[in-house]
Amino acid sequence: MTEGGGTGRMSDSLVINFLRIRNLRGTKGDLVSSTLKVEFAEKVLGESPKMECSPDAEAEYNFQVKLPCSVDDVQFLDEICYKPVLCTVTEVLPKEKKQKDEKTVPLGQVSFDLLPMVRGATRHSCTLQINAIPGSPLESLPADSPKPELDVLLTIDQPLIGEALQQETNLVGVTVESLYSPPDSFSPSGPQGGYVAATAMPYAPDRDLPLVFINGNAKATPDKEPPSRRRRWYLPGSAQGQAVYMPDQEIGADAVEDEDGDLRSPEEREFRHAAESEKPRVTWNTTKNCFVGQDGLKVIQDRIARTRVWPVEIFRLNQGTGGRGKKVEEDGSIGFHGVAYVNASPLLYPGVTRIRGAYRVYPYIESEYCEKTKRKSGLGEEAGRIAVNYMYRASATPTGKKGDKAADKKAAGAPADKAATGAAAAAAADKKPQASKVQISESEDIPANPEGQQYLEHKSYVMIEICLDKPLVPKRTPEEMAKRVAEYIPARPMYPKRTNSAEKALSDYHQQVAEISGRVLEEFRSLFADSIRGGQLPLTPDGIESMRQELMYSLNSSGKYFAFKEQLKYAVIKVVREKYMKTTGFQDQAEMQLDRDRVCAGSGHGLLSSLCARGVNENLGLAQQLYQERIARDRLKPQHWYDYGVFSLSTGDVGKAEECFREAVALEQTHLNEAQTYLEAATAHRPDSLVAWTLLLLYYDSIGNDIGAEMSLLEANRINTAEAVAKHRAEKEEAAAALQAESGVSQLHLIQEATQTLLTKPPEKTADLLGASADQPSQTQQPQAEASATGAGAGAPASALGNEQLQHSDNKLSKTSQASKSQVNARKQTPSVKAGKNSSSGTPAPSTDEAAATAAAEAAAAAAAAAAAADARPPAPSQSVFMRAANFLIKNSAVAFAERALAHEVAHLRGSGRELTPDYFLAHARLAMQQRQFETAEVSLNDLLQLAPTDANGWALMGHLKYLVGYVQAARDCYQRVLALTTDPDEPHPVILRLASIHLQLGDYRLARETFLLACKRSPSAVSWLGVGIACYRLGDLQEAEDALAEANLLNNRDPEVWAYLSLICLRTGRRLEAEQTYKYAVKVGLEDELLLNELRNLQAEVGFGDPSL
Repeated sequence: MTEGGGTGRMSDSLVINFLRIRNLRGTKGDLVSSTLKVEFAEKVLGESPKMECSPDAEAEYNFQVKLPCSVDDVQFLDEICYKPVLCTVTEVLPKEKKQKDEKTVPLGQVSFDLLPMVRGATRHSCTLQINAIPGSPLESLPADSPKPELDVLLTIDQPLIGEALQQETNLVGVTVESLYSPPDSFSPSGPQGGYVAATAMPYAPDRDLPLVFINGNAKATPDKEPPSRRRRWYLPGSAQGQAVYMPDQEIGADAVEDEDGDLRSPEEREFRHAAESEKPRVTWNTTKNCFVGQDGLKVIQDRIARTRVWPVEIFRLNQGTGGRGKKVEEDGSIGFHGVAYVNASPLLYPGVTRIRGAYRVYPYIESEYCEKTKRKSGLGEEAGRIAVNYMYRASATPTGKKGDKAADKKAAGAPADKAATGAAAAAAADKKPQASKVQISESEDIPANPEGQQYLEHKSYVMIEICLDKPLVPKRTPEEMAKRVAEYIPARPMYPKRTNSAEKALSDYHQQVAEISGRVLEEFRSLFADSIRGGQLPLTPDGIESMRQELMYSLNSSGKYFAFKEQLKYAVIKVVREKYMKTTGFQDQAEMQLDRDRVCAGSGHGLLSSLCARGVNENLGLAQQLYQERIARDRLKPQHWYDYGVFSLSTGDVGKAEECFREAVALEQTHLNEAQTYLEAATAHRPDSLVAWTLLLLYYDSIGNDIGAEMSLLEANRINTAEAVAKHRAEKEEAAAALQAESGVSQLHLIQEATQTLLTKPPEKTADLLGASADQPSQTQQPQAEASATGAGAGAPASALGNEQLQHSDNKLSKTSQASKSQVNARKQTPSVKAGKNSSSGTPAPSTDEAAATAAAEAAAAAAAAAAAADARPPAPSQSVFMRAANFLIKNSAVAFAERALAHEVAHLRGSGRELTPDYFLAHARLAMQQRQFETAEVSLNDLLQLAPTDANGWALMGHLKYLVGYVQAARDCYQRVLALTTDPDEPHPVILRLASIHLQLGDYRLARETFLLACKRSPSAVSWLGVGIACYRLGDLQEAEDALAEANLLNNRDPEVWAYLSLICLRTGRRLEAEQTYKYAVKVGLEDELLLNELRNLQAEVGFGDPSL
């Protein structure tokens, strides 16, 4: 069967060339006479003639077979993606006496795929290891002997799939690995091969191909049977032994935080560890590669976008009931029907080609399945029949004995027998479909699918992987993103661009209009203040005309009308000359009025609508009419729609506002595209940037891209967790290093004391001393006590005992340096065995507290194990991704996105059942202060300080708030509290500078000097040194003041206050020239402080110099 997108070529032949074989050994002697038999899809492609082989030399086969390829047949292309080419190496034994035919012995098999040719290659070579067939001589080869190998070359005249078809198609691989924590009846001692997993692969809008994974085997715990990571062929055919596995293909082990499944939380990780290390499992480790055309890929994308799930059903074939000899496969009904709903939405994220994870298994319930997958029914019955068919075909594979000629003949006719058997099995299964149906209980008391409910009771989960050769949604490369970003950057000329005269004229005109309109509005408000305040403005046409006449009379009588006209006249003349190129005089009044109307047409409506809507705030109908007339003049200008939308929003017409905003966005979308391009470029350039991924998440959320937002959230959470783990690991390593250094010093000190004691005390007192020292917190006390008591009883010399004890202590020290703190504490609590003083033999008396000591040791070990388990659990990040992004956005004054990030933080906290945190209140207060919403900020700060009364950032922000609103005393109290805390705020410099300026403002010059000096010590700046200089000058310490001001002048020589105070110092010290120079610099750089200027002039008048103009 074919599918659209064919190449139109004639069928080609793929040539498989078996070049040479090496290291082959047979049953008799080193010289082996062998043949090759090549199969594909249960069809024999050819059999080579006999070839003599030697283990020490390569044997050149150069045997070729051809596989006809129908390049327009999608079913054939799919078949070569998952079916292996199987090559069987057979030894031909020499004839014996009275033997008519030669005897053959199968040695090994080689299996390989043709995927390189499907991917577009025309030539591919590989060297494959020959896998021993069970019972062949190759099984008995020594482990260190060279393995037999076979060189294979694949060639085709032209690519099997053209470039155009390569772009339209894809390879999709589905791997079912293992089912963990299965029901108790899934026992390794029960019937094997009856565990099946099934899913569907779309090939067309109306056709799905069932994928049935058979031969799932129940395995014991890993300590009894280690798990295998090798991938099995989906349909291995007649492959045996290790040939059923794909060569050099193993299932990768991902970190839990990098998975895409359901079980990733710390608690679920502990459960997974126990399930995978202590419980049985059912293993498939089978991969099915599918060739999917353009239509199938579109169906996959549509289904994932619509339902987000890819169902994988799991069940067990029930054992037959027809007697003891009846096999499992002969029944065909299924039990323990469950389903795993794989979240496949990450595959729709740009650039994603693989998902893998642990997915929960739920009982199969027809209604729930149809609701989640939007399909009519599951695959249970059909998959059961296909599984029975596959198993019958596998059981019909010949396994004749060595030298059995009848078996060889039977093998030659096996394909036909298999086909017949498979058809018969399928027919038999079709006759009894009712046996494989999952019974759904209609009673409310009896749960539906009671066998499937056991999956929930045991918390069963299955590891599933889905891989694609190419992503469903392509991702732009960093080069493409950089190119697109460069397109947004305007080309800058070599010389500065001069403003066009016409544009400058229009700009000046609009500026004059805005200024005059503001003054006219002030006159209107002043003239009709009482009516506006009382809400008694006349809204009738006669009333409006009366107000206009009264306003014009007021403007004319006061002369303001003439002044406004003169102010605007020059701008109008300039526009007429520059824009409309009118340089001669007007012929008549009509021509002049026409040009005047052309100039005022663009801005008149905006001015009038602004006056009506903002000034009077009553004549909304006229304002709406003018906005609509403005849109009618130019419907393609988005600013007109935006202004009308803002006006509608202010009047409460939300529907009209939404319509206007949609029109504005539809007319101008470049800013949206730019945002997406820049954010995606940021994540491509810095894939480990949590802020970049979170900003991309917020952007996707703002445009309704749920899948993009979900993938960005997963990536941001992964980075956040990884950073928390790295930080935790660094802290543990630092603590371990500190503990090791401390333990090493203490142990060395104890060893020196013990050695000195043992060398100086008499032998008969050694045991007593060591027994008494058992209560000291030493990790080596128990071995020391035992050795000391034994040595004393035997009459050993004190020096020998001391040396032996020192050596033993050194060994213990090397072990102690590697022990954890919990282990050290546990050993401190373990009682020592004391030597008996009155023992006649000198041996220590048995301890009466052995049971208590053992119990204490076990408790300490349990505590250490619990501590180790707690350390193994990955630490939780200190802040969520939304909180970290909000802090970044607030710091960069991105108010809109910061509000969105904080809203997500609130939803995240409440969704997890937690209260708002101090970090949230702090960020919310900072955002409110940026928006000048001081009351809202104060409420948030009060909530913060109730939760965290010692938070330095909270008190610092409260001080800034009080300082900005003018409460100087309250601000000083907050700042002083910040400096009294043991922890510094994130930005201590503004706190210190403002506190010092408050002291200076209140006249506390000594405190001001000390505080400014503290700022200079932490972060010197021109402002801090200026404060020191001012405080010292007010205290009368002119030398220190000059030194501080000179330092400030070095940091910023354009500060007028620095020059002014330097001039004051020079005036007081009688330095005429320097006083004049510093004064001139103060005036030149713009001294505007009137108080300081008056102080300077008064002192100049007092001393008689300092101002060169006098």
